[in-house]
Amino acid sequence: MTAPAGKASPGRRAVRRPRCGRIRAAPVWAEGGNHTEDGSRLAVSFDCGETWQSDAIRFDSWIYDLAWLGTAADPVLLIATRSGLYSWKVRSEALQRRLPVAAGVDAVGLYAVLATGTALGRPVVAVAAREQRGVWISYDPLEPGSFVATGLEGSDIRVLDAADLAGGRYIWAGARATGGSAGEGAFRLNLPERPQDLDAWQPLRARWRGGSCLGFAFLGTRAWAGSFDAGVLEAGLGADPIAWTAPEVDIGLPFRSRENLFEPVAALAARAAGPGGPGLMMAAGPRGLYARGAGGGPFAATSQTLFENEVRLPAPWLFASEPHLVRVIGSDGTP
Repeated sequence: MTAPAGKASPGRRAVRRPRCGRIRAAPVWAEGGNHTEDGSRLAVSFDCGETWQSDAIRFDSWIYDLAWLGTAADPVLLIATRSGLYSWKVRSEALQRRLPVAAGVDAVGLYAVLATGTALGRPVVAVAAREQRGVWISYDPLEPGSFVATGLEGSDIRVLDAADLAGGRYIWAGARATGGSAGEGAFRLNLPERPQDLDAWQPLRARWRGGSCLGFAFLGTRAWAGSFDAGVLEAGLGADPIAWTAPEVDIGLPFRSRENLFEPVAALAARAAGPGGPGLMMAAGPRGLYARGAGGGPFAATSQTLFENEVRLPAPWLFASEPHLVRVIGSDGTP
């Protein structure tokens, strides 16, 4: 597999400055092209998805994951690919550079990248290597040779996330399962202020079921994990040991089959109750988006395409999401 071309695509360079307050709110979307011929391409938006640069960077390799690093004024995008880790200063025209992790890791590439920080705010980047070569962490993520191995060799880690608990920061890793097995579930690692204080990963597989762990969400002392075929599993982080609870069959998630009960839950998000609205949990999968209150209860589809209610407008009215200027051109070409 050849390395990325390392050049930004010409044209479409006029983009507006971010209107969102946080880096993570400036959405970036990676779209895979023909993985045997065209590689992948990266699309980026600076205005919360209103407009997009659809070919900001083209890769000869697959893109697996993305993470923001830096500040809103000077954001750096970290790109996990089949040919290694790359960084891109979003306001520049070219791919900045490849970031070496380790010789054996760079050769096989990465499945996941996570940019987070310690409890006191020191930047930290974690990556999950392909071919079960473990999770690597750097406390100086833009410096070559700064990544250190933390373990999990032999586990097929595909997902990384971070969560706070009792004043500490933890990195979570989700493992892929094969052959119809229940899977290893998840692992977590306490993130100290110094790399020399890193400890061992804690396995979190008690009562895990559902095969691969596909994503996480956290709220207070609760953790949720999306699984390949058991829906959304929940765990209380204050318990000892931490154990997962699988949902009942009437949880509201779409069924798949007798052997694989639910459709895969590929992504999760949770929000606590506050000025922005009530507590909310969302789960995404191949049949769309499902939501429920953060306190529990069944999920309900929120991305359906067929609706029972109907709203009619008199001719020649149009639906509009915000004020629009409409010009009507007659058949003779005049307004």
